[in-house]
Amino acid sequence: MASFSIIINASPVSHQAHHSAFQFATAARKQGHDIKQLFFFQDGVNTGSALLSPAGDETNWAQRWASFAEQQIATASGAQTQLVLCVASALRRGILNKDEAAQIDSAQFNLHPAFRLGGLGELVTHSLDVDRVIHFK
Repeated sequence: MASFSIIINASPVSHQAHHSAFQFATAARKQGHDIKQLFFFQDGVNTGSALLSPAGDETNWAQRWASFAEQQIATASGAQTQLVLCVASALRRGILNKDEAAQIDSAQFNLHPAFRLGGLGELVTHSLDVDRVIHFK
């Protein structure tokens, strides 16, 4: 079976990319493939804001991806899918974890607990450990 890393660039509120990525990831997992990482870049990092509050008839992508990541799968690695926001993109859009908030002397942080911040170097390194990288823009 193959392992995948998925990159999502699009905003969770104004683009079809999340739906397409979710459909792909779900289908791949059902076929026994491993989704190792979801990397959110550019406007995609807005997915990891704990402050997003979509309307009742809209998908809450933070919750949906968090549920997807929590599902343990029977693969060789058996690891949970990582949900990673590009740190530079996140900071530009005001998405902070506790450590980043402390660095700028802010008492506030808004990173959804299922997500973490990571750099592009981590994306590149991680991409070397998977069979395929799929990009949704």
